[in-house]
Amino acid sequence: MSAAGRCGPFAGAAGAAAASVGVSVLVGWWSGVGVLKSLFPGLVAMNPVTAVCFVLTGLALRRLAAPEPRTGLARACAGAVVVLACLRLAGCLFGWDLGVDRLLFTAALDAGPSGIPNRMAPNTAANFLLLGSALLLLGARFRRDLWAQALAVLVAGVSFLALLGYAYGAKQLYRLALFMPMAVNTAVTFFVTAAGVVCATAEVGVMPLLTGDSAAGHAARRLLPMSVVVPTLCGWLTLRGAAAGLFSTEFGTSLLVTAIIVVFLTVIYWNAETLHGMELAKDEANAALKHAHDDLEVRVQDRTADLRREMGEKSRLQSQLVQSQKMEAVGRLAGGVAHDFNNILTAIGGYCGFLLDGLRPGDPRHDDLDEIRKAGDRAAALTRQLLAFSRRQVLASQVLDLNALIADMERMLGRIIGEDVELKTALAPSLGRIQGDQGQVEQVLLNLVINA
Repeated sequence: MSAAGRCGPFAGAAGAAAASVGVSVLVGWWSGVGVLKSLFPGLVAMNPVTAVCFVLTGLALRRLAAPEPRTGLARACAGAVVVLACLRLAGCLFGWDLGVDRLLFTAALDAGPSGIPNRMAPNTAANFLLLGSALLLLGARFRRDLWAQALAVLVAGVSFLALLGYAYGAKQLYRLALFMPMAVNTAVTFFVTAAGVVCATAEVGVMPLLTGDSAAGHAARRLLPMSVVVPTLCGWLTLRGAAAGLFSTEFGTSLLVTAIIVVFLTVIYWNAETLHGMELAKDEANAALKHAHDDLEVRVQDRTADLRREMGEKSRLQSQLVQSQKMEAVGRLAGGVAHDFNNILTAIGGYCGFLLDGLRPGDPRHDDLDEIRKAGDRAAALTRQLLAFSRRQVLASQVLDLNALIADMERMLGRIIGEDVELKTALAPSLGRIQGDQGQVEQVLLNLVINA
């Protein structure tokens, strides 16, 4: 989740709280209930105009912190707060009695329990001027979040000093000269509202660091509250103990310093231990990431090798397919040639037989014609081999001598497989004869040689 997503709800809640405090104070002035006007009896009550300013400020902050900000009404409320604050500050600086802080419940303001008329304090007016200006910067067309955050931090600082003054009994921290002091509930409401404005500017300044998930963000969220709460609480306890006579001022100061040192050493150790744990977790995460990366690299390399093997196998199969197609084309061509040549050989053999039948026994031409007949038989055997290669031989079962058949095919097989492949034959002298089709047997031998 982003910093704005984390802090946005708190900013809206702070605006609602400021408006609620303002309304409750106005109800207290109207009904005369003192606890609604001031937190504790006997303390200064919040001025009604101050309460109105808080209502306007809270409404403006609530509008600006919404998921879909409505800047028109927010600017109007913030502008009204700035005008009222400027008028009150001008009256304090130049001695003008403009009566801005007496617009409501005038009679009740002049009849206070302490006899001092209730007026808006100068530091209260200054805080409203700063807070209203911050809200105007947030609601402007071109937002100035960093400037708004700086003004809100200044308001929170002034309010915290006032609260310290009340806690330690130091009037100089919440009252200026002879003017009316800032009320306790006023200081608390200022602090909460200023924190809301800071949260509304969560994307700039110190807020991304404070709300981030980094080690620095975790350390800041631990150390910042302790650095404010621990010294304040220890100082207040020391002051109360010295006032009650439990110990001297020197002893109380020494105790204060010792307590602060012990607390901060504890916090520092706790923070260091937490950061150490985060570093260990980070190292484990990096080691796991490296292991996953190495495992992925191995898988990628294995898969790449598999793909290369598959591509090589695919290329080999494609080459075999192309070679097979070439052999099939050659076979068809050889079958056609062998078929035509066989027709010619049939005519040659037939006429040679006629001539042999017409010769007388002992005719010297008989041997020549017999050689022609044998040459024709050998040519016919060659055509049968070509027809077997082209798979167009007509089946004719007969007694076959495998040794003679292999010897006749050896020369043709040598031409088919190429010169780079050595063909060796190992014939069995005592091999018996078989009954079968010579073309089919030659085709079997041809397939064995080519596939090998």
